[in-house]
Amino acid sequence: MSENMQQEFPAYYTALCARVADAIDALEQQNYGAARDVLISGMQEAEEIILTQVDGSPAK
Repeated sequence: MSENMQQEFPAYYTALCARVADAIDALEQQNYGAARDVLISGMQEAEEIILTQVDGSPAK
């Protein structure tokens, strides 16, 4: 994708997508507990970013 056409996604979306990719890797290794933990962590991280933005503070 060219640099001019690249979209900037919200921080919460980027964080959540990264954790989903990590969870997929864990699932491919049949490490279901790790996949679950990574997804929960990603959800919490995304929620924290959203709440921080709602409070008016910049996201991490």
